[in-house]
Amino acid sequence: MAADYNAFVTRERIEGDEDAEGPLADATVAVKDNISTAGIRTTCGSEMLAEYVPPYSATVVDRLLDAGATVVGKTNMDEFGMGTTTETSAFGPTRNPADPERVPGGSSGGSAAA
Repeated sequence: MAADYNAFVTRERIEGDEDAEGPLADATVAVKDNISTAGIRTTCGSEMLAEYVPPYSATVVDRLLDAGATVVGKTNMDEFGMGTTTETSAFGPTRNPADPERVPGGSSGGSAAA
């Protein structure tokens, strides 16, 4: 469903720690595309970084995975977070699932739509 609204720039699954216990064990999360994920491209919504693959993950990603959460992809965003509608992404605009004629708002519109 989120694909219909262009919520994701990259769909890639990273499994969390299967032995983890707690509130995030077995949770499914998406990561905004300006947060580094080792081995998975991080574009910041920009064509300049379309092929950038970071060698490490941000601390927040490591903590999510250690807590047992599973990352399912990187969400669309305004280029470099410099917008308010998620229409300036190099990967196309994100539409609002509640009303596709409207924007989801914010530079984190892909996260909102997902």
